[in-house]
Amino acid sequence: MMTSISITKRDGSKEEFNADKINRSIERAAEGLSDPISMVTQIATETRLTLYDGITTDEMDLATINAAVQNIKEDIEYDKVAVRLLLKTVYRRVVGEYNDDKAELAAKHAAQFPIHIKTQVEAGLLEERMITKFDLETLGNALKIERDELLNYAGLSSLLDRYSMRDINQKRIETPQYFWMRVAMGLSYNE
Repeated sequence: MMTSISITKRDGSKEEFNADKINRSIERAAEGLSDPISMVTQIATETRLTLYDGITTDEMDLATINAAVQNIKEDIEYDKVAVRLLLKTVYRRVVGEYNDDKAELAAKHAAQFPIHIKTQVEAGLLEERMITKFDLETLGNALKIERDELLNYAGLSSLLDRYSMRDINQKRIETPQYFWMRVAMGLSYNE
């Protein structure tokens, strides 16, 4: 008999574990790959083994990513799944919730970029020249979110863990595209 497992959401509320939600998330991450059905089954099964009552959504996301990473040695396509799952967590944290519509995500990502830069300048994490020297809306619209998937998991994980900006709680506060644009902006101050 399976005991019910509750998930602790980001706002602290609890909801009952819904296997369909996790399966749909993995399905989206495996979209377009050679054997998505077996990937979803493998990752979902391994993720369920790590669940416990009260697990947070962040911990569950990490468990799903880790399940994909563990399978890379058997099939390199799991790397693409792990990248997509990791990117989903970063986008939700930085850009906000979205309905898994790529066009909606790209639009929100572009619109959030100027707000992100201004917020980091106000927090003292970035120089004021980031605001005064650049047309942030134009730069935000130049971002190509699909390029984030060009990285493999090791590269994406390293970029996010070592180089991306973090908030006071050490949570990632920039997407890979925000990172690359921030670096490009900083390098072009004197041009």
